[in-house]
Amino acid sequence: MLVLTVEHVLAATVHVTGGQVFLSHGEGYRRLAGSAQARPGDRVVANPGGSGQIVYPDGCKVEVLPGTVAIITKQSPCGGGATVGGGGDGSTYAIGAVIVGGGVGAAALLGKDGPSSP
Repeated sequence: MLVLTVEHVLAATVHVTGGQVFLSHGEGYRRLAGSAQARPGDRVVANPGGSGQIVYPDGCKVEVLPGTVAIITKQSPCGGGATVGGGGDGSTYAIGAVIVGGGVGAAALLGKDGPSSP
């Protein structure tokens, strides 16, 4: 019996359309230059002045703007039915982002009932 497994299922392509855009496969954010392949559950952020675009196999395009975290989903958020394995729920979250030594430090502002202290 032959068993084939796919460790890294590609769900979308992330394109930098301006400024600084970062991609995380779960091991921290890395700055993109041009385009990169992304898997379900990967996260994309843009610094102030930056922007990007996530393109799914069915042609669906999701804009990535500063102040948000876009999560790559296993199914196209446009409802085109292109499904690949993995996680992600199609959510985009508002964040605060700052450059830290060439990387991104981001704190999600989710589910907070009051101001958070440093």
